[in-house]
Amino acid sequence: MNRTLSIALAIFSISLLGSSMRLQAASDIKAPALNPVRFMKTPPGDKLKLISNGKANFAIVIDKNAEAHLPDSKRYQKSIGVAVNILKEAFKQTAKVTVVVIDASETAKLNNYKYWLVLGKNSITEKLGISVKTLPKEGFIVKTFERGIVIIGQDGSTIKDFYNKYDGNRYRLCGTVWATMDFIERFLGVRYYFPGPGIIYPKIKNLQITPVAYKDWPRFNSKRWLWDLFGDFGRRSEKWPKAWGEYQPDWQQFWYYWRQTEFSRLSVSHQPQGHNWAKVHSKTKPYLFYKDKYGKRWADPNDAMNTVFDITAKKTAEQYINDCLRFYNEGWQDAWIGSRKPTSEAITFGQTDKYMVLENARSKDLIDYSRGKFGTMSDVSARFYIWLCEIAKKKLPGKKVMGWAYADYRLPPLKNWEFPDNFELDQCNLINTSLYGNQELLDFDVSVVKRWSELLGRPVGTYLYLSEKADFSQIVSPEFAQKFYLEADKYINNRTYYDGRPFWGSCFMTDYLMMRVLWNPKFQIKAARNESYELLYGEAAPYIKVFYDTVIERWQKYYLTNLPKFNPKQPSMIKGSVSLLYGDTFNPAIITKFEKLFKQAKTAVSKGSLEEKRLDFFIDAWQPQFKTAKNFSSFSIKNYKVNQLIGSIKIDGNLKDAAWNKAKIFTLTNALNGTPVKYSTTGRILWDKQGIYFALEMPENKPQAMKRKAVKYDEASYNDDSVEIFISPGSDKAEYAQLCINSLGTIADGHKRLKPEPTQFVSNWNWANAQCATKVVGNKWVIELFLPFRGIDKSAPRKYSRWYFNIIRNKLTAPSEYSSFSRTMGNNHNVNYFGRMKFMGRSL
Repeated sequence: MNRTLSIALAIFSISLLGSSMRLQAASDIKAPALNPVRFMKTPPGDKLKLISNGKANFAIVIDKNAEAHLPDSKRYQKSIGVAVNILKEAFKQTAKVTVVVIDASETAKLNNYKYWLVLGKNSITEKLGISVKTLPKEGFIVKTFERGIVIIGQDGSTIKDFYNKYDGNRYRLCGTVWATMDFIERFLGVRYYFPGPGIIYPKIKNLQITPVAYKDWPRFNSKRWLWDLFGDFGRRSEKWPKAWGEYQPDWQQFWYYWRQTEFSRLSVSHQPQGHNWAKVHSKTKPYLFYKDKYGKRWADPNDAMNTVFDITAKKTAEQYINDCLRFYNEGWQDAWIGSRKPTSEAITFGQTDKYMVLENARSKDLIDYSRGKFGTMSDVSARFYIWLCEIAKKKLPGKKVMGWAYADYRLPPLKNWEFPDNFELDQCNLINTSLYGNQELLDFDVSVVKRWSELLGRPVGTYLYLSEKADFSQIVSPEFAQKFYLEADKYINNRTYYDGRPFWGSCFMTDYLMMRVLWNPKFQIKAARNESYELLYGEAAPYIKVFYDTVIERWQKYYLTNLPKFNPKQPSMIKGSVSLLYGDTFNPAIITKFEKLFKQAKTAVSKGSLEEKRLDFFIDAWQPQFKTAKNFSSFSIKNYKVNQLIGSIKIDGNLKDAAWNKAKIFTLTNALNGTPVKYSTTGRILWDKQGIYFALEMPENKPQAMKRKAVKYDEASYNDDSVEIFISPGSDKAEYAQLCINSLGTIADGHKRLKPEPTQFVSNWNWANAQCATKVVGNKWVIELFLPFRGIDKSAPRKYSRWYFNIIRNKLTAPSEYSSFSRTMGNNHNVNYFGRMKFMGRSL
């Protein structure tokens, strides 16, 4: 063990000893690892001995009729009932006691118990004069009195008609749940890190509470992450460990444990969903959808990503407001099937999830290409939202219009538009949160939010993109998100979102910390991290701390200091390279150190212990990252010699032309690490003065089960079992084209210029006169493709010159596989990882 690590472990062991003693005492109600609360004047009274020698001296007291008016279908909007269940489970797990629940009106039963834990509003809280009405939204109070403790918060469930038919499940006011969660953590010492063994239940034999009173409320009332752990579970083949069979992996409860909610009827999304609107209007009102210069109308009833609303036309705004009128007046919902609908307070409009410059006579004076990827469409979008607001004021008086700054309209518009007072905005940040350790980048994003706030004359909502690359960036993100919230505080309202890519095994701590930051941006992240190491891993804690500290240190020292130069006049999404991530920051030598730390951690804990189970879950989750980092060190650009065509080839998908026998065969391998895959694609390429010929054969275990929905040119074949072909003509990597082909032969193609200045990817670009044929033959499918040079405005290359290319197969049918000619390192569009094709002469 090196000297630095030895010193770090020794220091941390001493610090853990003190924190361990405090946790066992369960008396530090100002523990820095918890959210800070607002303490009030201490009430009079003696200590409350709730549990003595393992016996409960109290009952939970509620108004059992408080939420009776809410049907079971609205169970997500209940609060007191949820709080009771969570509290009972906490006492059951920590003190091994079963707590009785009594109605506040049952005087005789109440007198059987020395103390009461009073949850939510009822006759007892009214007699005590404890009310949360004057607190900010979602506020709560925890306060002792002579007979016990009141745990009460603002609850929509106790107010008749508080919720209405326009409120979705995510909209809820659950202050008593938040108060209960705080009580459980602060007084029982419970911590909720991840489901099953990731919940820490200290053993309690005696519990007494000194008189106390405090209140609290969240900084943000809409606080959630879009790609949440619950909806995304298993996205990376994540599985609940078989060894945890005795645990119930009820991750849905973490909505409550982490205080995630959305107490705002103002929220944005891609609404209406593009495919829904296309189903409703594309045949009768095609003008609502953008028609590009190639004549394509971007309206796909089967794919939202293949649909683009024509926001250059006021008619589009008029139609959407009319659709909203039908929703309110008739209950018509066709435009919002399976997605968010208008609420009682607001309608939402968000362009489909597509970067596309809408070029026509109506937009030409507002488009500004000099602003870069995120500002080209800003003024076009601003004008459209103003139209929406003006029409809504007349037809939907009292309703807000929710919009957002997203994709190529994230930057504030250049024109000083006068936004109506019924407009609300959520702004998507330009820089990934993990890069906010670079002060220049943080300052820029804060300035963008500030400018939007100034334009509207009020704060705006904000949407953070959490990760840069890999799980390493997840570790550093909470501290950097905190910096953003603190510096941008006066420009942002009570709505925030963060779009992470979390996984339970490796990134649970990131989301645990982030949800606390969203409750209170002044939360002490470092204290919570340090506490978690010991609680989860016991004797192995020092090793895990060194791992986390090293990741944070190297991210700051190597990754952030070597990012590409940022141009604030033409900002684009700043990203470090894979070589910066795995070559400099987390190189194989560092990964080897991490693996050594994990081995030492395993040695430090007892075999079969809970600590070992948690360690295994954590360590196993990091193995893909370690493997990718090690594989990077062996990466090299692959070469392929493209022989010249002798004879002719008919593009029919048969591959029987004799000319193919003269082409060299290549095999696709795992796109991330270069290892063989089970269903390995083989390919051949030839060329002549007219263009390039491709022959690809894809073995398939279940051809009949292949996903093949895209049927028209430029439909989303990339969502099907497909092959992507990338071509970067010339040797300077100044541009590239992409063609994605499914087993039906449907092509979706696009183009991106990289030099002299990068532009956004143009998905409505076509490789002119491309010829493609596909066939399913037995247990494989075949692509035969011809790409003429003139289709990309190029002449035939000189003999022995080189172009760059890559071929990727997306096998979606189980078992899914992701393979390529040259390793992608996870980014198919990174030209630096394309292979080279060398155009050979006729001497074969």
